[in-house]
Amino acid sequence: MSQICHLAYFVEPRPHGWTVVFGHSDLGHFETRREALRSAGHDASFCRSLGHDVSLLVRLRDGRLRHIRIPSWDSVCDIANRPICGSGTNATA
Repeated sequence: MSQICHLAYFVEPRPHGWTVVFGHSDLGHFETRREALRSAGHDASFCRSLGHDVSLLVRLRDGRLRHIRIPSWDSVCDIANRPICGSGTNATA
């Protein structure tokens, strides 16, 4: 029998950017909310692929929380492995 954990990632605004909070710890500083959501979504998707119950929430500037849909692990990996358009040798036609 495997153990299932109930996990929650929170994307929180800070005075000069955003952070991801997991287990009462900040997991880094991000310049934009998009960067913080991408990082949290990647971690949350991986944990969900292991069978855990995971929530991803973003705190809006007015203090409310909004639930965010967590992408599937396969789609996160696919996006991470795509070449960046217009950058040197990785440019696509």
